[in-house]
Amino acid sequence: MRHLTSRYAAVIAGSLLMIGLARHPAPAETILVNAQSNIYGAGHTTPPNPGGGGGGLLPNVISLVPGYEKVLVFSSVTGTVMSWPGDPGNGPDGYYQLGNHTVIDSYGGISETRVCDLKFFLAGVCLDNNEPVDPPPDYLLICGYSLQNPEFSPELRQVFYIGDGLTGTGSGVAQVFHLPSSATRLYLGFADGYFHLGLPGFYDDNTGSLTASYNVYSLAPISKFTLTPASVKGGRKVKGQIQLSVAAPSGGVLIYLASNNWAAVIPSTVIVPAGKKSVNFQIATTKVPISQKAKIQAWSTNTVSKTLKITK
Repeated sequence: MRHLTSRYAAVIAGSLLMIGLARHPAPAETILVNAQSNIYGAGHTTPPNPGGGGGGLLPNVISLVPGYEKVLVFSSVTGTVMSWPGDPGNGPDGYYQLGNHTVIDSYGGISETRVCDLKFFLAGVCLDNNEPVDPPPDYLLICGYSLQNPEFSPELRQVFYIGDGLTGTGSGVAQVFHLPSSATRLYLGFADGYFHLGLPGFYDDNTGSLTASYNVYSLAPISKFTLTPASVKGGRKVKGQIQLSVAAPSGGVLIYLASNNWAAVIPSTVIVPAGKKSVNFQIATTKVPISQKAKIQAWSTNTVSKTLKITK
């Protein structure tokens, strides 16, 4: 059993990352996920039905750029889905029943799904270009406070909980899903079975759908970081520029930013647009009683920093 861990240990870095992604204005892609979307059909030609009750539909697929570590963030997941006739329905986080867990067995090379106290939630799985085959990877256990984790790092063929993509149900900050660099496909669907236990199945009586709006950003090495000017009188603005060694792929490259001084205010994230090698951003400074320095840090797959002098 593999427990989820945060990729970035620095608390302040993680906090800034969350705030930036939750508010970032980049246009989102939208996908409709039918309640019959069988997550265990990912990468296969026919939705499997080993548990009986119908295999439903093949899950929706999102194409990914291979060769880059990627981050997935959802700006909105809405809608209502029902998993049996007469079900009053639930949103993307699933419906809560204390002690009634989702435990769907692995099948066709895709991992088990294990989530405590929740049933019929939006889930995802990443694949490379190959059809998944046994043996499957370990499962990701989602239980209790792990639902509120700000970051997740699923492996290939490992089903992961998405829900509404927020740390709370309909509230909190956007969660970040780190996708494997070898992933070329992301599938969205549901893990279903008889009373949400055992082998996958019982999709044909599901109704409703979810509408998910999302962004997938790549991470890439920063080759150059400049501040112009490097010394400024407090209250004036500074231009920052991030350069990559190669043009950003589809979806753009995500850059995290941080300042260790309140007198230098920067955006927490910027995006190098697809096809571009650089992006500019603005640093606002405030008036200071004495001259001081601010360390401005930028990171994606590597970390670079510059020192900005702010004078009285």
